[in-house]
Amino acid sequence: MSLLLMLAAPGALAVELDGEGFFGGGQLSVSEDFEVRYWKTDQVLEGFEDREGLLDYVEQVNRMNLLFSKDSTQVGLQFDEVLLLGNRYYLDDVLQYERSIVPKGLLSPAPDRFFQLDKVFLKKSYGRAGSVQVGDHYASFGRGLALNLIKNTDIDIDTSLRGGQAIVKSGDLQATFAIGLTNQQQVAQDNPNLDLRPNVNHLVAGARLDAFNWGPGNFGFHNVLYQFARENATKDPLNALGQDLDAAVFGGTAELNGLGGLDWFV
Repeated sequence: MSLLLMLAAPGALAVELDGEGFFGGGQLSVSEDFEVRYWKTDQVLEGFEDREGLLDYVEQVNRMNLLFSKDSTQVGLQFDEVLLLGNRYYLDDVLQYERSIVPKGLLSPAPDRFFQLDKVFLKKSYGRAGSVQVGDHYASFGRGLALNLIKNTDIDIDTSLRGGQAIVKSGDLQATFAIGLTNQQQVAQDNPNLDLRPNVNHLVAGARLDAFNWGPGNFGFHNVLYQFARENATKDPLNALGQDLDAAVFGGTAELNGLGGLDWFV
């Protein structure tokens, strides 16, 4: 059970940047979600089984997003941080941790605190012609059966592709190309952070062609290639580029509106 200890403080701020150069005339938006929670646990301390609440602790989580926009260019950063309080004590002059959320393999100042730059991207839009993005991006083809890398912060899901994406548009046609290594969210904003693990990078490459307003509806065709990480992936994520592919997925979608008095999606 989680009890609110302090006021959760989500907030957003947008400012216009003056001056010259790349940042002059742009806009900087900052959003922050700062939360402090008191967690009650059924765990008991050995030798003090009759005393409840000894292993309760406080969790502080913060997520900050920065978005710089100027003309058709966007630069985004996301910082995640988590800290456990009331989680340590000294026994015989030796520092003890009641619980560790950061195992070996993640750079951290202590076993019960973690900070990282989780997302970073640069996007350039070309109006009706499309856009190009490098860094973290998302991709979902059709209804997501072949590829579904999305952001759903309501249930602490935020897996992006760290690589590149290009969208090319021409009339009623749109082509989407995406490639990168999966970048799974490490810090949970709404669920307890009990076991942070090093990110496992899987290689994903996909392409989709959408044709809108073709005859009775919209049609799409896609291909997605997967190369799943091996045991040493966390030590060298780019080793995925030298491995054989594990899966190739081909598919298509048809969206037909008003056919026989019904709307169809196949």
